[in-house]
Amino acid sequence: MTDLAHAARLPKADTLAVTVTVPADGVRTTSAPSEVHDFVLDAATRLEFDGKHDSFSVVPAPPTSSFTTLVMVGLPADSPVLDPLRYAAGVAARAAKGSLALAFTTTNTAESTHVAEGAALAAIPAFTRKSSDNAPALASITVVGKHKPDLDAVRASRDAVKVVRDLVTEVPNILSPDELAR
Repeated sequence: MTDLAHAARLPKADTLAVTVTVPADGVRTTSAPSEVHDFVLDAATRLEFDGKHDSFSVVPAPPTSSFTTLVMVGLPADSPVLDPLRYAAGVAARAAKGSLALAFTTTNTAESTHVAEGAALAAIPAFTRKSSDNAPALASITVVGKHKPDLDAVRASRDAVKVVRDLVTEVPNILSPDELAR
C-alpha cells in the first residue's frame, strides 16, 4: 500500500500537486508554494488552464525546483462534487507516479484529512487476478501544510474501501465462508 505522511514543509518528492482556481474574472490563483508559485501561474496561463472540475495538467517542474513534475488540478468555486478538495486530490494522485507531495490550501485538520483521503483512495492499485504486478503507481503521498490530517482514519478508510472493492470484484466461487471471515 502507498505510504501516507504529513509535512509542514515541502518534502523531497517526484511530483508536486497544486490547485489552480480560475474565478469569473479570469485571474488565476494557486495553492502552489512560493518556490514554484509564479511558474505555476505562468504555466497555467500559457496552457490556458481553465481550472474546471476534473481538469488537470502535468508539466515538467522548473529546474530550480526539487521536484521532477508538477500536477496542476482545477479547483472550481462552483464544483459539482460534495468535497472538492478530496476529489482534486484524487485527480492529482491518479496523474502522479512515484512519490507525491500535495500542497493544497486547507483551513483545518478536517480539510487536510479530506486531501489525504482523496489521494489515498485514488492510489489503491487496480484489482486483478491475472497480473503479478499489482504495485501502486504511488509509493508515497505527503500532505503538506500546517494542519495535520488524521492519517490513521485515512488508512482505515482506504483499507476498508480496498477490501470491499476486492470482495465485490472477486468472482463468487473464489471465497468460501471461512476465507471471507479471515
